[in-house]
Amino acid sequence: MKKSAILLIICSLPLCAYTKYSGGTGEPNSPYRIANYNDLYALADDANDCKKCFVMTADIDLNPNLPGRRSLTTALIASFTGIFDGNDYNILNLTIDNSGLDYYHHLGLFGIIRTDAIVTNLGLQDAAVTGGDFSERIGTLVGSNSGMITHSYATGSASRAEGRSYVGGLCGYNSGNINNCFATGEVSGFVYLGGLVGFNQGIVSTSYAKGAVTSDGSGYIGGLVGDNYRGSVSNCYATGPVKGLYYLGGLVGYNYGNTVSDSYATGAVTGSKGSWCLGGLAGQNYNGSINNCYFLDPNDGGGPNNGRGTPLTDTEMKQQASFVDWEFN
Repeated sequence: MKKSAILLIICSLPLCAYTKYSGGTGEPNSPYRIANYNDLYALADDANDCKKCFVMTADIDLNPNLPGRRSLTTALIASFTGIFDGNDYNILNLTIDNSGLDYYHHLGLFGIIRTDAIVTNLGLQDAAVTGGDFSERIGTLVGSNSGMITHSYATGSASRAEGRSYVGGLCGYNSGNINNCFATGEVSGFVYLGGLVGFNQGIVSTSYAKGAVTSDGSGYIGGLVGDNYRGSVSNCYATGPVKGLYYLGGLVGYNYGNTVSDSYATGAVTGSKGSWCLGGLAGQNYNGSINNCYFLDPNDGGGPNNGRGTPLTDTEMKQQASFVDWEFN
Protein backbone atom coordinates (compact mmCIF):
# COMPACT_ATOMS: atom_id res chain seq x y z
CA MET A 1 0.00 0.00 0.00
CA LYS A 2 2.82 2.43 0.90
CA LYS A 3 4.74 1.60 -2.29
CA SER A 4 1.61 2.29 -4.35
CA ALA A 5 1.09 5.66 -2.68
CA ILE A 6 4.71 6.68 -3.26
CA LEU A 7 4.54 5.57 -6.88
CA LEU A 8 1.37 7.60 -7.37
CA ILE A 9 3.05 10.76 -6.01
CA ILE A 10 6.16 10.31 -8.16
CA CYS A 11 4.13 9.73 -11.31
CA SER A 12 2.07 12.84 -10.66
CA LEU A 13 5.04 15.22 -10.32
CA PRO A 14 5.62 15.87 -14.07
CA LEU A 15 1.91 16.47 -14.51
CA CYS A 16 1.97 19.15 -11.78
CA ALA A 17 4.82 20.90 -13.54
CA TYR A 18 2.76 21.16 -16.72
CA THR A 19 -0.53 22.20 -15.12
CA LYS A 20 0.66 25.60 -13.92
CA TYR A 21 -1.18 26.98 -16.95
CA SER A 22 -4.01 25.45 -18.94
CA GLY A 23 -1.64 23.24 -20.93
CA GLY A 24 1.54 23.47 -22.93
CA THR A 25 5.22 23.39 -22.00
CA GLY A 26 6.25 26.97 -22.87
CA GLU A 27 8.28 25.92 -25.90
CA PRO A 28 7.64 27.36 -29.39
CA ASN A 29 5.94 24.18 -30.59
CA SER A 30 3.89 23.86 -27.38
CA PRO A 31 3.28 27.30 -25.86
CA TYR A 32 1.73 27.66 -22.45
CA ARG A 33 -2.04 28.11 -22.81
CA ILE A 34 -3.62 31.16 -21.21
CA ALA A 35 -7.30 30.36 -20.78
CA ASN A 36 -8.37 32.39 -17.73
CA TYR A 37 -7.31 35.11 -15.34
CA ASN A 38 -5.49 32.66 -13.05
CA ASP A 39 -3.23 31.68 -15.95
CA LEU A 40 -2.48 35.34 -16.61
CA TYR A 41 -1.71 35.98 -12.95
CA ALA A 42 0.56 32.93 -12.88
CA LEU A 43 2.59 34.48 -15.70
CA ALA A 44 2.66 37.80 -13.87
CA ASP A 45 3.94 36.16 -10.68
CA ASP A 46 6.80 34.13 -12.18
CA ALA A 47 9.55 36.20 -13.80
CA ASN A 48 11.30 33.00 -14.88
CA ASP A 49 8.42 32.21 -17.23
CA CYS A 50 8.50 35.58 -18.95
CA LYS A 51 11.03 34.28 -21.49
CA LYS A 52 8.68 31.46 -22.56
CA CYS A 53 6.01 31.18 -25.27
CA PHE A 54 2.31 31.74 -24.57
CA VAL A 55 -0.94 31.56 -26.49
CA MET A 56 -4.38 32.72 -25.35
CA THR A 57 -7.30 30.33 -25.84
CA ALA A 58 -10.18 32.51 -24.58
CA ASP A 59 -11.15 36.08 -23.76
CA ILE A 60 -10.15 37.11 -20.23
CA ASP A 61 -11.95 39.71 -18.11
CA LEU A 62 -9.71 41.52 -15.59
CA ASN A 63 -12.41 43.77 -14.13
CA PRO A 64 -11.15 44.33 -10.56
CA ASN A 65 -14.72 44.20 -9.26
CA LEU A 66 -15.16 40.56 -10.33
CA PRO A 67 -14.37 37.70 -7.91
CA GLY A 68 -10.73 36.67 -7.85
CA ARG A 69 -9.47 39.64 -9.84
CA ARG A 70 -6.72 41.97 -8.64
CA SER A 71 -6.72 45.71 -8.13
CA LEU A 72 -3.57 46.77 -9.97
CA THR A 73 -1.31 49.73 -9.26
CA THR A 74 1.62 48.58 -11.43
CA ALA A 75 2.06 46.71 -14.70
CA LEU A 76 0.56 43.24 -14.61
CA ILE A 77 3.59 41.65 -16.31
CA ALA A 78 6.64 43.68 -15.31
CA SER A 79 9.13 42.55 -17.97
CA PHE A 80 8.62 40.20 -20.92
CA THR A 81 11.23 38.60 -23.17
CA GLY A 82 9.26 35.75 -24.77
CA ILE A 83 6.44 35.37 -27.27
CA PHE A 84 2.83 36.18 -26.38
CA ASP A 85 0.23 35.29 -29.01
CA GLY A 86 -3.21 36.65 -28.21
CA ASN A 87 -4.57 34.34 -30.90
CA ASP A 88 -7.18 37.02 -31.73
CA TYR A 89 -8.65 36.88 -28.23
CA ASN A 90 -9.13 39.89 -25.97
CA ILE A 91 -8.21 41.01 -22.48
CA LEU A 92 -11.15 42.98 -21.12
CA ASN A 93 -11.28 45.77 -18.56
CA LEU A 94 -7.60 46.00 -17.68
CA THR A 95 -7.49 48.65 -14.96
CA ILE A 96 -4.30 50.08 -13.48
CA ASP A 97 -4.63 52.98 -11.07
CA ASN A 98 -1.34 54.39 -9.81
CA SER A 99 -2.72 57.85 -9.09
CA GLY A 100 -1.97 57.77 -5.37
CA LEU A 101 1.64 56.65 -5.75
CA ASP A 102 4.87 58.26 -6.98
CA TYR A 103 7.75 57.22 -9.24
CA TYR A 104 6.21 54.12 -10.76
CA HIS A 105 7.33 53.81 -14.37
CA HIS A 106 6.44 51.43 -17.20
CA LEU A 107 2.71 51.02 -16.68
CA GLY A 108 0.52 48.82 -18.87
CA LEU A 109 -0.46 45.20 -19.32
CA PHE A 110 3.28 44.75 -19.88
CA GLY A 111 5.66 47.11 -18.12
CA ILE A 112 8.49 46.44 -20.58
CA ILE A 113 8.56 44.33 -23.74
CA ARG A 114 12.25 43.56 -24.18
CA THR A 115 14.36 43.27 -27.33
CA ASP A 116 13.52 40.12 -29.35
CA ALA A 117 10.20 39.66 -27.52
CA ILE A 118 7.03 39.45 -29.63
CA VAL A 119 3.44 40.34 -28.72
CA THR A 120 0.96 39.62 -31.48
CA ASN A 121 -2.76 39.17 -32.25
CA LEU A 122 -3.82 40.67 -28.93
CA GLY A 123 -6.76 42.94 -28.20
CA LEU A 124 -7.34 45.09 -25.12
CA GLN A 125 -10.93 46.22 -24.69
CA ASP A 126 -12.01 49.01 -22.32
CA ALA A 127 -8.58 49.40 -20.75
CA ALA A 128 -7.83 52.24 -18.34
CA VAL A 129 -4.31 53.03 -17.13
CA THR A 130 -3.72 55.98 -14.81
CA GLY A 131 -0.27 57.10 -13.72
CA GLY A 132 0.68 58.68 -10.42
CA ASP A 133 2.76 61.78 -9.78
CA PHE A 134 6.05 61.60 -11.71
CA SER A 135 5.10 58.33 -13.43
CA GLU A 136 6.54 57.88 -16.92
CA ARG A 137 6.16 55.51 -19.89
CA ILE A 138 2.48 54.70 -19.70
CA GLY A 139 0.43 52.75 -22.24
CA THR A 140 -2.44 50.31 -22.20
CA LEU A 141 -0.52 47.46 -23.79
CA VAL A 142 2.99 48.40 -22.70
CA GLY A 143 4.88 51.16 -20.95
CA SER A 144 8.11 50.70 -22.91
CA ASN A 145 8.68 48.52 -25.99
CA SER A 146 11.96 47.50 -27.60
CA GLY A 147 10.61 44.31 -29.14
CA MET A 148 7.91 43.62 -31.73
CA ILE A 149 4.21 44.42 -31.36
CA THR A 150 2.04 43.42 -34.29
CA HIS A 151 -1.65 42.97 -35.13
CA SER A 152 -2.74 44.26 -31.72
CA TYR A 153 -5.08 46.98 -30.48
CA ALA A 154 -6.55 48.82 -27.52
CA THR A 155 -10.01 50.37 -27.14
CA GLY A 156 -11.93 52.22 -24.47
CA SER A 157 -10.43 54.99 -22.35
CA ALA A 158 -7.08 53.68 -23.40
CA SER A 159 -4.57 55.65 -21.34
CA ARG A 160 -4.96 58.68 -19.21
CA ALA A 161 -2.77 60.59 -16.78
CA GLU A 162 -2.29 64.10 -15.52
CA GLY A 163 1.13 65.67 -15.35
CA ARG A 164 2.91 62.58 -16.68
CA SER A 165 5.39 61.94 -19.48
CA TYR A 166 5.54 59.48 -22.41
CA VAL A 167 1.91 58.43 -22.57
CA GLY A 168 0.41 56.54 -25.51
CA GLY A 169 -2.89 54.89 -26.33
CA LEU A 170 -1.02 51.63 -26.96
CA CYS A 171 2.62 52.22 -25.97
CA GLY A 172 4.27 54.94 -23.91
CA TYR A 173 7.84 54.71 -25.23
CA ASN A 174 8.82 52.75 -28.34
CA SER A 175 12.32 51.85 -29.49
CA GLY A 176 11.20 48.66 -31.20
CA ASN A 177 8.77 47.81 -33.98
CA ILE A 178 5.02 48.43 -33.95
CA ASN A 179 3.01 47.47 -37.02
CA ASN A 180 -0.59 46.71 -37.92
CA CYS A 181 -1.82 48.09 -34.61
CA PHE A 182 -4.39 50.65 -33.50
CA ALA A 183 -5.75 52.47 -30.46
CA THR A 184 -9.02 54.37 -30.08
CA GLY A 185 -8.97 55.62 -26.49
CA GLU A 186 -8.31 59.07 -25.10
CA VAL A 187 -4.81 60.04 -23.98
CA SER A 188 -4.05 62.88 -21.60
CA GLY A 189 -1.09 64.05 -19.56
CA PHE A 190 1.74 66.55 -19.71
CA VAL A 191 4.46 65.99 -22.33
CA TYR A 192 5.20 63.43 -25.11
CA LEU A 193 1.66 62.23 -25.71
CA GLY A 194 0.40 60.27 -28.70
CA GLY A 195 -2.81 58.51 -29.66
CA LEU A 196 -0.78 55.36 -30.33
CA VAL A 197 2.77 56.06 -29.07
CA GLY A 198 3.97 58.85 -26.80
CA PHE A 199 7.66 58.82 -27.81
CA ASN A 200 9.04 56.89 -30.77
CA GLN A 201 12.65 55.99 -31.48
CA GLY A 202 11.75 52.86 -33.41
CA ILE A 203 9.41 51.94 -36.26
CA VAL A 204 5.67 52.58 -36.40
CA SER A 205 4.00 51.34 -39.57
CA THR A 206 0.58 50.46 -40.99
CA SER A 207 -1.13 51.61 -37.80
CA TYR A 208 -3.67 54.21 -36.67
CA ALA A 209 -5.16 56.06 -33.72
CA LYS A 210 -8.60 57.62 -33.26
CA GLY A 211 -8.67 58.99 -29.72
CA ALA A 212 -8.38 62.58 -28.50
CA VAL A 213 -4.92 63.55 -27.23
CA THR A 214 -4.78 66.36 -24.68
CA SER A 215 -1.93 67.97 -22.74
CA ASP A 216 -2.57 69.91 -19.55
CA GLY A 217 -0.05 72.59 -20.48
CA SER A 218 2.95 71.23 -22.34
CA GLY A 219 3.96 69.87 -25.74
CA TYR A 220 5.15 67.20 -28.15
CA ILE A 221 1.56 66.10 -28.70
CA GLY A 222 0.44 64.10 -31.74
CA GLY A 223 -2.67 62.29 -32.90
CA LEU A 224 -0.53 59.20 -33.55
CA VAL A 225 2.95 59.91 -32.11
CA GLY A 226 3.93 62.71 -29.76
CA ASP A 227 7.66 62.88 -30.53
CA ASN A 228 9.14 60.94 -33.44
CA TYR A 229 12.80 61.21 -32.40
CA ARG A 230 14.99 59.48 -35.00
CA GLY A 231 12.19 56.97 -35.50
CA SER A 232 10.12 56.32 -38.58
CA VAL A 233 6.38 56.52 -39.24
CA SER A 234 4.88 55.13 -42.44
CA ASN A 235 1.50 54.10 -43.82
CA CYS A 236 -0.33 55.43 -40.77
CA TYR A 237 -3.18 57.79 -39.94
CA ALA A 238 -4.80 59.58 -37.01
CA THR A 239 -8.27 61.09 -36.72
CA GLY A 240 -8.54 62.36 -33.14
CA PRO A 241 -8.33 66.00 -32.01
CA VAL A 242 -5.09 67.26 -30.50
CA LYS A 243 -4.77 69.95 -27.82
CA GLY A 244 -1.75 71.36 -26.01
CA LEU A 245 0.76 74.21 -25.87
CA TYR A 246 3.57 73.58 -28.35
CA TYR A 247 4.72 71.11 -31.03
CA LEU A 248 1.22 69.94 -31.80
CA GLY A 249 0.39 67.86 -34.86
CA GLY A 250 -2.59 65.92 -36.14
CA LEU A 251 -0.28 62.97 -36.81
CA VAL A 252 3.09 63.77 -35.17
CA GLY A 253 3.87 66.54 -32.72
CA TYR A 254 7.61 66.73 -33.47
CA ASN A 255 9.65 64.91 -36.10
CA TYR A 256 13.40 64.87 -35.61
CA GLY A 257 16.03 63.22 -37.76
CA ASN A 258 13.99 60.65 -39.66
CA THR A 259 11.03 60.10 -41.97
CA VAL A 260 7.27 60.40 -41.81
CA SER A 261 5.82 59.03 -45.03
CA ASP A 262 2.61 57.95 -46.77
CA SER A 263 0.41 58.99 -43.86
CA TYR A 264 -2.46 61.39 -43.09
CA ALA A 265 -4.38 63.11 -40.30
CA THR A 266 -7.89 64.53 -40.11
CA GLY A 267 -8.20 65.74 -36.51
CA ALA A 268 -8.46 69.35 -35.34
CA VAL A 269 -5.31 70.77 -33.70
CA THR A 270 -5.87 73.40 -31.03
CA GLY A 271 -3.38 75.37 -28.99
CA SER A 272 -3.83 77.51 -25.92
CA LYS A 273 -2.82 81.17 -25.57
CA GLY A 274 0.80 81.60 -26.54
CA SER A 275 1.03 78.26 -28.37
CA TRP A 276 3.58 77.70 -31.12
CA CYS A 277 4.40 75.10 -33.78
CA LEU A 278 0.94 73.79 -34.61
CA GLY A 279 0.20 71.81 -37.75
CA GLY A 280 -2.50 69.70 -39.27
CA LEU A 281 0.06 66.96 -39.87
CA ALA A 282 3.16 67.82 -37.80
CA GLY A 283 3.95 70.63 -35.41
CA GLN A 284 7.66 70.73 -36.24
CA ASN A 285 10.10 68.94 -38.54
CA TYR A 286 13.83 69.25 -37.78
CA ASN A 287 16.51 67.45 -39.79
CA GLY A 288 13.89 64.96 -40.94
CA SER A 289 11.65 64.47 -43.94
CA ILE A 290 7.90 64.36 -44.49
CA ASN A 291 6.97 62.59 -47.73
CA ASN A 292 3.59 62.00 -49.38
CA CYS A 293 1.67 63.04 -46.28
CA TYR A 294 -1.67 64.84 -46.07
CA PHE A 295 -3.98 66.46 -43.58
CA LEU A 296 -7.53 67.77 -43.59
CA ASP A 297 -7.77 71.39 -44.70
CA PRO A 298 -8.36 73.74 -41.75
CA ASN A 299 -11.44 75.12 -43.52
CA ASP A 300 -12.94 71.63 -43.25
CA GLY A 301 -12.06 71.14 -39.59
CA GLY A 302 -8.45 69.99 -39.77
CA GLY A 303 -5.37 71.51 -38.19
CA PRO A 304 -3.54 74.64 -39.39
CA ASN A 305 -1.37 74.62 -42.50
CA ASN A 306 2.23 75.24 -41.43
CA GLY A 307 3.78 73.89 -44.62
CA ARG A 308 4.41 70.39 -43.24
CA GLY A 309 2.31 68.00 -45.27
CA THR A 310 -0.28 68.80 -47.92
CA PRO A 311 -3.79 70.00 -47.03
CA LEU A 312 -6.75 68.31 -48.70
CA THR A 313 -10.41 69.23 -48.59
CA ASP A 314 -12.90 66.78 -47.16
CA THR A 315 -13.89 65.82 -50.71
CA GLU A 316 -10.26 65.36 -51.79
CA MET A 317 -9.58 63.20 -48.76
CA LYS A 318 -12.09 60.69 -50.16
CA GLN A 319 -10.50 60.50 -53.61
CA GLN A 320 -7.71 58.03 -54.27
CA ALA A 321 -6.16 60.31 -56.89
CA SER A 322 -5.32 62.88 -54.18
CA PHE A 323 -2.71 60.62 -52.59
CA VAL A 324 0.26 60.83 -54.91
CA ASP A 325 2.59 57.81 -55.13
CA TRP A 326 0.61 55.77 -52.63
CA GLU A 327 0.34 52.00 -53.09
CA PHE A 328 -3.33 51.27 -52.47
CA ASN A 329 -3.09 47.57 -53.21
